[in-house]
Amino acid sequence: MLGYGDGLLHEDDPLTRAQLATIIYRLLDDDSIAKYSNTELAFTDVAADAWYTTYVKTIQAAGIVNGVGGGRYSPNSYITWSQLITVLTRFVQPQEYILQNIQYSGWAQGAIQTAVALNWIEDNADFTPDAVISRGELVQLVNSVLELYRA
Repeated sequence: MLGYGDGLLHEDDPLTRAQLATIIYRLLDDDSIAKYSNTELAFTDVAADAWYTTYVKTIQAAGIVNGVGGGRYSPNSYITWSQLITVLTRFVQPQEYILQNIQYSGWAQGAIQTAVALNWIEDNADFTPDAVISRGELVQLVNSVLELYRA
């Protein structure tokens, strides 16, 4: 993850949907970028000349993000844990897991169950799926997930 213009990561800042699109885009390989980058812009609230347009357009075309409904992506809104986990679990097979401690039955329940089953997050009562995630928390989560898959 690159920092802001001042060179700092601003780890305590909330993560925006535009920033997440940029990070996910940078994880794609060259073949995927070439395959999906030449698509039409699908979201009405993403300006054609915005700094994040290529990233949003590409990961949407790849099926990684779907937006917030109504043809919108909401690039400046903050990402919640449930949204982030939903995006990340699109890269793996869904897993079944009966949540014991996380009290959640919303739209992202399957993604949260998969994340717990894969040991990405703990089935902990303190986990709040609708809480906004910070840039630093994203880095910690992605690093811990990558660590699970190192050979």
